[in-house]
Amino acid sequence: MTKYLLKWFVKDYTHTEKESVRLAYGTLSSVIGILCNLFLFALKFVIGTLMHVVSITGDAFNNLSDCLTCIVALFGYHMSARPADKEHPFGHGRIEYLISLLAGVVIIVVGLELLRDSIDKILYPEAIVFSLPLFVILAASVLVKVWMSRFYETLGKATDNTIMLASAKDSISDVFTTSATLVSLVLAAMVPSFPIDGIAGVIVAFVVMKAGYELAKDIIDRLLGKPADAELYQEIKEIILSFPETIGVHDVIVHDYGPVHRIGTAHVELDSRMSFMEAHKTVDEAERLLAEKLHIDMTLHMDPVEQDDTEAIAYRQLIIELLKSINPSITMHDFQHVHHGEKLILYFDVLIPFDVKDAPIAIQKKIDACLLEKNPKVSAVISFDHNFTEDI
Repeated sequence: MTKYLLKWFVKDYTHTEKESVRLAYGTLSSVIGILCNLFLFALKFVIGTLMHVVSITGDAFNNLSDCLTCIVALFGYHMSARPADKEHPFGHGRIEYLISLLAGVVIIVVGLELLRDSIDKILYPEAIVFSLPLFVILAASVLVKVWMSRFYETLGKATDNTIMLASAKDSISDVFTTSATLVSLVLAAMVPSFPIDGIAGVIVAFVVMKAGYELAKDIIDRLLGKPADAELYQEIKEIILSFPETIGVHDVIVHDYGPVHRIGTAHVELDSRMSFMEAHKTVDEAERLLAEKLHIDMTLHMDPVEQDDTEAIAYRQLIIELLKSINPSITMHDFQHVHHGEKLILYFDVLIPFDVKDAPIAIQKKIDACLLEKNPKVSAVISFDHNFTEDI
């Protein structure tokens, strides 16, 4: 059904790199979300009010908050689709993240309200009368939410849209909350005096708040600056290394200004014997290919690597093996060896993962001790850095 809706309402729905197509995806997801959540809210609110079941009315207001989120998201899609201007040269794509953050806060607030009402129900329980028609209606609403989750997830993955992916998670949490209500109805019929409605409401409240917290945390991480994910890093690396002239890639950094606007930098290792024009042509073509395939504006820095100097190769390999013996996760790049009279200085960068506890001072001492033992006239100047991508 999702594919049918896309074909019917979204022109060129397979070309998700187009801003107009992304906007159409967003509009479709919001309209479908508004209609489905309004229907579920009205149904659950009427039933929950008539039967005095707090877990059902709480679930109804959860659907209403989802409806409001869809309305705000619809506004956000149109705002984020605005082109770059003088005040916002990187575009307005991050509005999408701000809307998602707002949705997370709303979900948490709804969960807190439900928690308060549920505690009241535990303290002052009311008898619940089991109703088969009610059970069937709530079971049907679970199926609706399961479909909505798959619908949001399909659209969200196709467009890398955080709002839709967040809505998919929220829909799944709704499935659990309504399922908990169904269980409470059955148990209430078996043990009428037990405050199962309030207990179920508390469980539902924590599930709702957990979904809101996870959504808010993910968006805050994006706004603060998350590392490029391992899959994206691999794609960038594969494209650059597809050129036979390239030897290696490091210092990959990607700045996220929205799903369709990312800017990045990387260092590309090239044979030092290449002419400047040849090297420039290679990185220029790689930048073009990265923009075409991954939609990232990459700026590539050229790092020369000596391929025919046996002394340089030997010392580079020595440092690599030494770092590997300290910790296999530690890597080295930008290696250069420079003679100053009788002295030889090795310049290189050492990349230390954030979770590695080896201190730079300790690493420096081990390398200095090794070089001193091998040749007192050789020393190392090390620049320590951390990775800007997820660990692979």
